[in-house]
Amino acid sequence: MKFFPLIIIFLSIVCSADEVASSWLSSPPKGFMYENELPGDSVHEIIVSKKENPFLVHLKNKPFVEISADEAKSFTRTEFSKKDNEHIYLLRAVYTNGSTGNFFLYRNESSLLVLHQSLGKSTGLHQSALVVTLNFELSNLYILSGGAM
Repeated sequence: MKFFPLIIIFLSIVCSADEVASSWLSSPPKGFMYENELPGDSVHEIIVSKKENPFLVHLKNKPFVEISADEAKSFTRTEFSKKDNEHIYLLRAVYTNGSTGNFFLYRNESSLLVLHQSLGKSTGLHQSALVVTLNFELSNLYILSGGAM
């Protein structure tokens, strides 16, 4: 019985994190075209390895935010060189099984869909973030996650 309170606390933390991550999900409108996939070299996943994730501060109230090349480097440890017509964004992302999955990004006009697909049993929804370089100004972001078992 000593462990029962600890189990309840653990489950409430997991469920709470799941609820927060699910609040980040948003489906694209009907007719969204999945044909224009962004090239992989313009997308950088932020590796979540800290208890406090600094990207969460930026994305707390907005699904995306434009950032500087220096900020992008601090999140990804990758050098960024921004051309005049390019924008660097920090984007919300959600995944269900990070070890077997991959992010796919699709552009439709000035909107973007972040889709995470994975194999195997879901471990629940988890928040993540991506840094992307785009040659257009982003107006809408849609976020989905799914997979096959």
